[in-house]
Amino acid sequence: AWKPFELRRPLTSTRLLVGLGVLLFVATIGLWVFWLDRIVYFNTLSVMICLVTSPLLAAVAFVLGVRRRNPRLKFTIMDSLEEAISALAVIAVAEFFVLSLLVFFSSTRPGDYIARYEYTSGGKGCSGLQVYDRELEKHIKICHPDALGAGGKVRVEKRSGPLGITVKRAELL
Repeated sequence: AWKPFELRRPLTSTRLLVGLGVLLFVATIGLWVFWLDRIVYFNTLSVMICLVTSPLLAAVAFVLGVRRRNPRLKFTIMDSLEEAISALAVIAVAEFFVLSLLVFFSSTRPGDYIARYEYTSGGKGCSGLQVYDRELEKHIKICHPDALGAGGKVRVEKRSGPLGITVKRAELL
């Protein structure tokens, strides 16, 4: 019978580290989804860094995984393909999160601008403003619950850095 304060198997350092790793992973995904994703925008350089280094790191992880395999086990080509694709997916997500943190912490130069906006719904988990940012040379979406459906002008406060921008606030005019 199971007792509430007794573990079925002893708690080892490996199990503790894996548990803490999973908890840290879930916390960082929550941090990214509910906070960083809504305020961080990448420039062209950071997108290129992500597109170049993700496949390279995935290839290194795949080669290291193949070298560590047990030679007595039989692996098919599909197993190897699944391993390569999963390594690429995990590394791309991790790199995207780390790059978001780098953009957030490296954006130190304050700035602001006034621009016309259009109301948009959905995307990035919120409704808000779609504004053209001259520094990034693309339209960005800023979550703003008070946005008018007809559009108008907005003052955007941001911090710029070498890898992108972080939007601090947007004020309707």
